[in-house]
Amino acid sequence: MLSRSSLGFVGTFGNNSVRTPNRFRCNRCKPSSEFVGVTLNPKKVQLVRGAFYPTPYPFPRLEPVVAIRHGDRLKKLGKPADQRKALIRALTTELLRHGRIKTTLARAKVVRSFADKMISLSKEGTLHARRQALAFIYDKQLVHALFEQAPERYADRNGGYTRIFHTMPRKGDNAEMGVIELV
Repeated sequence: MLSRSSLGFVGTFGNNSVRTPNRFRCNRCKPSSEFVGVTLNPKKVQLVRGAFYPTPYPFPRLEPVVAIRHGDRLKKLGKPADQRKALIRALTTELLRHGRIKTTLARAKVVRSFADKMISLSKEGTLHARRQALAFIYDKQLVHALFEQAPERYADRNGGYTRIFHTMPRKGDNAEMGVIELV
């Protein structure tokens, strides 16, 4: 059985040293009169910007709570990045070609933002915008038609060029389905 003294923690380091294992540390951070639940009492502290973390100090420490949001702007759709990009490009191309497609709700919500971006590019009408659309949409003739028709069709709109309807769930796996269409 290992003891604290055999591990070299007593005398060498304090009870709350960085190298002291948690099971040997003295918990000196006890609730005080200004401590209520997991935040400080709002009567004594004007602004609470963070959360309480147990520390070896005799006072609570306030630190900003940081939630790292790497890679959450776009739904993953259960696919690797290359397959996801190809799927979104294909669905956006077909939506712009046919004006309406039936797909799952998750895919429809992702395609909505890309279709709106392509229509916004066509309303700009610049050469750079045309090249950006050509790089994304698979059909070159579709891009030319989009740049001819979309500016007058959506002249009074600043966004919201698509609409999503909920439909019956898919028969095989009960996935939520929807129809996305151009307004």
